[in-house]
Amino acid sequence: LMHEDINITRVQATEESAQHISDFLENNFWPEHSLDGITSPNINREKGENHIRYYLKNGAVFNSYHKGKMVGTVAVGPYDLWWSDQPALGDGWFYVLPEYRGKFNGSMPLSAKLVQYAVSYANEVSLPLLMGVFNAESASKLDSFFGENGFIKVGGIFMKGNFTEEAPNVSK
Repeated sequence: LMHEDINITRVQATEESAQHISDFLENNFWPEHSLDGITSPNINREKGENHIRYYLKNGAVFNSYHKGKMVGTVAVGPYDLWWSDQPALGDGWFYVLPEYRGKFNGSMPLSAKLVQYAVSYANEVSLPLLMGVFNAESASKLDSFFGENGFIKVGGIFMKGNFTEEAPNVSK
């Protein structure tokens, strides 16, 4: 694959783009990701699409395309540090199809290029950027990836228990 064949664009906030991203993530991101190494929580399409709309409206979404087909996407937007009133950005999602994760024509990997777009947006709005990893299988690989791209590790997510088929009743 030639790097020149892949283009990255900032996505406009339309209902069509929200649906397109939702389809892509549901068909590709979700089956590949598990939080406990075995299962992934069930999909709530409406909740997912609302999440996507939020980032389209309030942040920046960058999609990468190869011959008209979406092959990667990253979203960044307002991130609430619950203990501080200082603003920050966080990622809403970050995903590249497995067959597009390698290097292109000797240049940087597509995943690094997408992160570069996210970092450029963070620099434009002068805010720090936090990127999360919610996949048990790729956590250590992504530690290296983010380190190589200038990020520092500031914590982690730990999980105990399993996701069940039926969501339990949780009182508010």
